[in-house]
Amino acid sequence: MDQHRIRLDWDPPIQNPSFAEVYIVRREDGAFPPVPVTDTHWEDTTVEVGKTYGYTVTAARGNAAPVSGETSPPVRVPAEDKKRPAIPTGLQPPVVSDSGAFLRWDPNTEADLAGYKVYRSDNPDTGDAGWVTLDNALSTSTQIRDGSYRPGSYYRVSAVDESGNESEKSSPVRAP
Repeated sequence: MDQHRIRLDWDPPIQNPSFAEVYIVRREDGAFPPVPVTDTHWEDTTVEVGKTYGYTVTAARGNAAPVSGETSPPVRVPAEDKKRPAIPTGLQPPVVSDSGAFLRWDPNTEADLAGYKVYRSDNPDTGDAGWVTLDNALSTSTQIRDGSYRPGSYYRVSAVDESGNESEKSSPVRAP
C-alpha cells in the first residue's frame, strides 16, 4: 500500500506459463467485477485506509472468453501506508535579505504528500539531535522564509505523507 493504492505482483504459473495470456483479478468483497490483466501486476485505487482487502488471481488462456486455470490462494492486504516519501531534491542555498533567509526546493511527486519539514542546525555533523524544525506545522509550499536566520546556519528538508511517514532528510545546504 502506498499513495492511496494497493499494488499486487505475482509470478506466471510454473507449469505451462505460456498458456497464461491473461490474469483475472478479483477482490473478495465484490466491489468491482473481475478485472482481466495482461501483466503480472495490478493496482487497486479504490481502497480505504484502515481496511483490509482480500484478492485472488487466476491465470487464463484467451482474451475474448478466457479458459481459467487454478485460482491463487487469497491474499489479504491491509490498507496501511508504511512507505516513506522520496527525499526532497533541489534544495538551494538560501537567499538572504533583511527579513531572513529564503529557501526553495523541488516538489515531490507523491499523490499522498502532506507537506515538508524544514530543519536548521549550526553544525551539520551533530547527527539528527542537532537539527531543529523551523516550524511545528508542515509546509505545503516548496519555499519558506526563516525569519530567525543566523549567518552560517545549515538547512535540510524532509517530505511527510498523509499517513505521517517522513522521508530521510535532504543533504544540508549552508547559508552565507
